Amino acid sequence: MSRVFAAAPFLCLLLAGPASSQTEAPVCALYGFNPKAAAFQGKTPPQAARQLSSWGVNAVFGGYENPELRKALRGRGIRAFADLPCFVGEEYWKKRPESRPINEVGEPLRKVKWYAGVCPNQEWLRNSVVKRARDLVRRQELDGVWLDFIRYPGHWEVPAPHLEQTCFCPVCLEKFFRETTIAPPRHLSFREQTAWLLANHREEWVRFKTESIASLVAEVSEAVKDASPGALVGYFAVPWTRSEKRGAVIEVLGQDHLLMGKSADVVSPMAYHALLGRPASWITESASAAGKDSGKPVWPIVFVGDKEHTLTPEELRAAADAAWQGGTGGLILFDFAKLEAASRLDELPYLFSACLNR
Repeated sequence: MSRVFAAAPFLCLLLAGPASSQTEAPVCALYGFNPKAAAFQGKTPPQAARQLSSWGVNAVFGGYENPELRKALRGRGIRAFADLPCFVGEEYWKKRPESRPINEVGEPLRKVKWYAGVCPNQEWLRNSVVKRARDLVRRQELDGVWLDFIRYPGHWEVPAPHLEQTCFCPVCLEKFFRETTIAPPRHLSFREQTAWLLANHREEWVRFKTESIASLVAEVSEAVKDASPGALVGYFAVPWTRSEKRGAVIEVLGQDHLLMGKSADVVSPMAYHALLGRPASWITESASAAGKDSGKPVWPIVFVGDKEHTLTPEELRAAADAAWQGGTGGLILFDFAKLEAASRLDELPYLFSACLNR
């Protein structure tokens, strides 16, 4: 059923935003774009690109494998980005058991539903992430790469997440003690050693973690810019502020925008308010905090709802408006498949009216 939408109230906010957002076109991005989806059946690449443009879409994540489609997207001014998962995947646990993180009592990290975090200090994996990012922008001629799961382990997409300090595997401990020149007392058991470390050198431990994550962003950025100077490097961020949950985004997950923002071009807080039981207004707060800390443009990625977490059209509009208000010129919707399954693609022109009305 088609709907008629009024002009979006957030356009005035865009005009009143930072100087950079006044001169640059807003970004209206659709995550999970799939040219084989029902909405594009029977359409040629130029027709698919025209359909996206009619919705206000000027950037997509996914669907870039077809060279003819990439050309059609460029012809419509639609940028193509890739999502690059970093430290996640049970397949790594199976193929490389040493990649499974160890908590502070010496136990392997447990899988939480679909989520299986991976140790961020496995050099072979870090090298693979850098290579994949370079290859994507060079071979696929993409406009940028967004790093996903660029953090220490933690399944955060619930109102009350269970968070553990990791990773205390031999690779991480050896690297920490080598780089900090800290020497633990001899003859300590594993539990005694980790307890001693956290009690006496927590500040150094947290710095080690945040620098480990930020350094990979820097390595990816250097590789991507070398392969394609105009390509962007962004990252999907856990949407907590620095003080929230006792500073867990930094102390447990190792994501510090102050450090990561030095190398990234864009920050995208995963503002999944429906999953976290938060009001739409929280999206503005989360996005604003990420921008303040990183000093970089913020394109929040907004959850559109699913069967378990339903959003009415009015609630989704409120979420999009809040993202525009807190971000700096960009909005990403997560994701295309959920919108199509719920027959909600007709809502895109309103949600992306900032791009249609330029």
